[in-house]
Amino acid sequence: MEAVRRIGGDLQKQADALGSITRSVDKLIGSAQQNWSGRDLNDFVGWWRDQHRPQLSGLAEALSGLATSAKNNVEEQERVSGTATGPAPSGEPGGGQPSGSAPQPNAPTVPAVAAGTEARAGAAASFVDRWNGQRIDADGAYGAQCFDVFEKYSMEQLGTPYLVTGSNKASDLYARFDVNGLSAYYDRIPVGAPPQPGDIVVWGGGTYGHVALVTQADEAGFKVLEQNYTPPYGGTDPAAVHDKSYSGGAPILGYLRPKDGLIR
Repeated sequence: MEAVRRIGGDLQKQADALGSITRSVDKLIGSAQQNWSGRDLNDFVGWWRDQHRPQLSGLAEALSGLATSAKNNVEEQERVSGTATGPAPSGEPGGGQPSGSAPQPNAPTVPAVAAGTEARAGAAASFVDRWNGQRIDADGAYGAQCFDVFEKYSMEQLGTPYLVTGSNKASDLYARFDVNGLSAYYDRIPVGAPPQPGDIVVWGGGTYGHVALVTQADEAGFKVLEQNYTPPYGGTDPAAVHDKSYSGGAPILGYLRPKDGLIR
């Protein structure tokens, strides 16, 4: 477990280093544009903005997501073995693999109904009935983004204030859970543990990741209410229910489960 912990730390350091490089190049380009004009600079700016900056940002995001998966895997193993040295993350232990680019062949086993489960499932069903087929734009910016589903659900069903990630990345709802204020309203459930209707699923991958509301779940897969699912992801898709799998595609970072007693 210590080896995985070190690997996760090293991955995060590399992600941070790539982010620092990207910010440094942005700063240099800004300075150059104030003091220099010409075709060579314009060509470089276009090349950087349209191709290489998104690639570096995507790589940094992927490394950070993998680092988070390594950390969650260590915490889950420590909790199951009883060797945890600090507070374990909220949620139930699961037997799945940590998320990553490789498929997860063992889908989680969905347990029997527990306390709070019916309330969350009812909240999800009510939210879908109200918003399915409509465009949700909770913040009035950038159209119907995936984040707006999470935001509207949180405000309507949990009575939260407006919540933010601190970075404009949907993936940071999970990756920055300890510092973005969500811990007052949600429990963080590691990947491999079973999702439940009413949970928020968070994916890594790409620059911003993706987020959606779980509406159904079983051993074979799950359904979500989501937005911004059609390329080029311009925020024009209405909320819709789609089937999802536990393997393939962007890595699932984990789930956010509304705390018991908060569903209105």
